[in-house]
Amino acid sequence: MQIKQLCANANKTPTDTLKFIEKGDSNVSRSLVFGWHMKFRDGLEDVSDRPRTGRSEQDVTRIRDAISEDRRRSVR
Repeated sequence: MQIKQLCANANKTPTDTLKFIEKGDSNVSRSLVFGWHMKFRDGLEDVSDRPRTGRSEQDVTRIRDAISEDRRRSVR
């Protein structure tokens, strides 16, 4: 369990959590801490990034090849 989740579960306010985190070496925004608190309060267990779909290596290669063939083309 991470510090931010412990603070949310211990009924600390988002402001208290931000002050606690700022005492350490971490710099996080106020809005991020408030977002964590809202998510934990709503029952979320983890705030890490979820896997995203994106460009595959094959797509990147196709785009690079198309641009190198005609430099006037844009990425769009």
